[in-house]
Amino acid sequence: MLLSFFAIGAIWLFLKTVIASSYQRGAGRNRYGRLSKYIRGKVGAGNNANLFAGTGMELPLNFYQIVRYSLFGTWLIVIVVLIITPSGTSIGMQLLLCVLIFIATSPRNGIGSMKLPFYYIVRLLGKRKRAAFNKEIYRTISQMINLFTLKGDKVIGSNYIFEEIIKFSRLTRPIYQQMLSIWNLNRREEAVEYFTSTIGTKDAKDLSGVFLKLDYLGPGKLKSQLIHYRNNMRAEKVTLREKINERNGNLMYVLAIVSAIVVLLNFLVIVLVVEVLSSYSLILN
Repeated sequence: MLLSFFAIGAIWLFLKTVIASSYQRGAGRNRYGRLSKYIRGKVGAGNNANLFAGTGMELPLNFYQIVRYSLFGTWLIVIVVLIITPSGTSIGMQLLLCVLIFIATSPRNGIGSMKLPFYYIVRLLGKRKRAAFNKEIYRTISQMINLFTLKGDKVIGSNYIFEEIIKFSRLTRPIYQQMLSIWNLNRREEAVEYFTSTIGTKDAKDLSGVFLKLDYLGPGKLKSQLIHYRNNMRAEKVTLREKINERNGNLMYVLAIVSAIVVLLNFLVIVLVVEVLSSYSLILN
């Protein structure tokens, strides 16, 4: 009965807030209008901004906030009901857990010097997206080398090269398209800067330097520069793979040593237990 009363009251307050927010003139004249304005400011902060902007994952910020506030609001109502009705559950622990999880799920990088989980999630997603970008940039460099090889000494315009790159790109296609639109406005340095800042990797910066030379250097020189960048990328990948293999090898070595120590300790404990039991048996006899 009490839970039904809370539910009806919540629905009534929600409808009043929605009705107040529907009328812009009276939105700030009554308490419900002020409440709706506050909710829109907190829950809908950033309007339809992507929560994971720059990571390749789409999640509207307002949708996340609405779901988050709804779940924790429901949890708080349950806690209040448990406080009113006598039960054997630990209310204080639930309330503390609710507050901690609410803070941990906040869509911000941190509170002061303390980093929140959102910071590490965005960092991991951004790292994965940059790795995917670098793979496409490597394919772009190989594609341009093949294109210069097929065309020989024939001069190729930059627009034609970008159109060929866009045909075979996937993740970077919107970036190349926006870059080409800026490029065609004769703002080439701005277009290259957009490309470099949007992708945000060293490989993108190296490739952007070649883009600025497309209409000024011959195909042979451009091809040699691209081959040089591709060889550097290969060497960096090999070095990174060797570091990962070395780290995994050290980890396996440590695990093997720990396992051996645990087995020896286990054997030692068994021997000691057997000795103690035999001593007690002698005493009892």
